[in-house]
Amino acid sequence: STTQAKRTGSASRPSSSVRLMSASGVVPASACNQSRRSETRRRNASAVFADKATSTRTIPLTPYLAHLLATLPRVGPYVFAADSKTGHIADARDAHAKALQSAGVPHLTFHDLRRTFTTIGIANCGIDLFKVELLTNHVPKTVTERHYLETSRLQYLLPQAQQIADWIEAQAVVAKAAQQPAAQPEAELVE
Repeated sequence: STTQAKRTGSASRPSSSVRLMSASGVVPASACNQSRRSETRRRNASAVFADKATSTRTIPLTPYLAHLLATLPRVGPYVFAADSKTGHIADARDAHAKALQSAGVPHLTFHDLRRTFTTIGIANCGIDLFKVELLTNHVPKTVTERHYLETSRLQYLLPQAQQIADWIEAQAVVAKAAQQPAAQPEAELVE
């Protein structure tokens, strides 16, 4: 029922989880399964995500992402709660499919969203590859990255995350303007 959906927070989960993934480059398992409210910090605008290995990474949240997370219903300890044994969305594919259907998008994978975020960061914003990899919650690859860079608390990458968010927002404005009907010039009055 609608009341049940509002109480459990499932009504807004599909589009919210997909928006989080597309605006952060974080994959569904990290975004849904591991994200506890206690690890989402409003004060320093960050969220803790697990990587494929055994560690966690604190990723900076842009104001848009912080707002998105703040507007989600508060149900249980997880950001993306669900009526399940685990208490959270265990498999984001159903939510993703519902969001795509709602948006009228025929096919778009999680990794399409991640590749888009990465491409925007590198090609459109000129951000170094290793920084984009860290923002997308990839495990550091080089010896220097693993041993000499801060790779678990990434708040210092907020300017780069914001740069990507600003580029996405600018493109949304352009796309929205292109969808608006062209204004008709006013006819001149001839006496």
